[in-house]
Amino acid sequence: MAIILIVAAVIIVAVVLGIVIVAQTRPTGSAQPFLPPREARGGVIKFECQDCGAELDKDAISDRQGLSFVSCSYCGSTYQLLEEPV
Repeated sequence: MAIILIVAAVIIVAVVLGIVIVAQTRPTGSAQPFLPPREARGGVIKFECQDCGAELDKDAISDRQGLSFVSCSYCGSTYQLLEEPV
């Protein structure tokens, strides 16, 4: 009987540790696919906010911990850019 309780406790601890590890390794914020920017006149990079559609420039992109984020100055949304293979 004691062996069954020990095995059950080990399984529960392993499951809880697995959940904690997965939760800590997931990126925060809403991860959205990367929308390639388009070149406006004069070679200036422009793209649109995925939430409100406002036209943004490269200054809206910031790097945090090796990840790229967009911050829209119009609607206040912030989201992560994910690059998808072409």
